[in-house]
Amino acid sequence: MPSVGAIIPVSDMDASRAFYEGTLGLDGEPAPGGYALRAGGTTRLFLLDVAAYAGQANWPLASFRTDDLAATVADLAGRGVQVEIMGDGDPYKTDERGIADLGDMLIAWFRDPDNQVITTAPIRCRMRSLAASVRWPRKGTSSQALRHQNPGGCGSFAGSA
Repeated sequence: MPSVGAIIPVSDMDASRAFYEGTLGLDGEPAPGGYALRAGGTTRLFLLDVAAYAGQANWPLASFRTDDLAATVADLAGRGVQVEIMGDGDPYKTDERGIADLGDMLIAWFRDPDNQVITTAPIRCRMRSLAASVRWPRKGTSSQALRHQNPGGCGSFAGSA
């Protein structure tokens, strides 16, 4: 089966590379129009150097799989990544670590230098058959919720973390 990759528009390639390579630990190489990052197996994240599109998505652009969400969230925090904490008035409530328990799955959200949402979730969800919907408010506009479909029950993952 062919691999799948996510395209992430960026406004500042140096800052984005520092985040994805330096902070998250991915590696890559220049590619036409941007930069290609290896995100586990044959999966790639492509940083598209088009500032006009950066920060415009109203949904998570990529999701990293993990065997242990709590350990991944702790590791992200240790790397200086701010995991989103949500409470009353938000679409979902997270615990103090930033992990939301949606009943059928656990998930955490964080943002890249262009304020774009990235998620991390367990490889194996508690969901068995129905798709889940995850809504996420665009920062600064809590009345707008974005929708991220998880057709496979555990989500569409751009890579492994």
